[in-house]
Amino acid sequence: MNYQPLQAETYVSSAAMISAYSERRARLMTPALRPSEVKAKPAPKRPEIAIVYRDKNSKDAHVRSWEAWKAMQGSPCRNYIKRRCEELGVPYEGIVGSSRFRRHCYPRQLIMWELKTFVKPSISYPELGRLFGGRDHTTALHAVRKIEAQRAKESA
Repeated sequence: MNYQPLQAETYVSSAAMISAYSERRARLMTPALRPSEVKAKPAPKRPEIAIVYRDKNSKDAHVRSWEAWKAMQGSPCRNYIKRRCEELGVPYEGIVGSSRFRRHCYPRQLIMWELKTFVKPSISYPELGRLFGGRDHTTALHAVRKIEAQRAKESA
């Protein structure tokens, strides 16, 4: 860029100097324009498109009815968990929920061990964890190993 040195203004009379000062002061000291006074350019018109925003969790009626039917059918493993919860006197929500109370943890580990050992030995640890509220496969592995170690300790 080409910068020019600042030029000093020269005035012929004191009246010219006072009028230049008052013009400059009026220009610099006026209040800013309010947003209503500023004339903005109108926004370009866009074509009207109907956009429907849906909640991620919202589902159609047929999907909800299918899920309800599927829940009523239940999987054999889930049915076994519910039956064992009734036998042990523990709420199903406590077993598959995030509770860390001992009254929920031990029965959860016991049922995991029973599922893996007797009911469905072919079940994988990730699938076993998903049955119990989306737990990690290492949680299911720990539960099975803990109950096996406890059983071995009792029998010895």
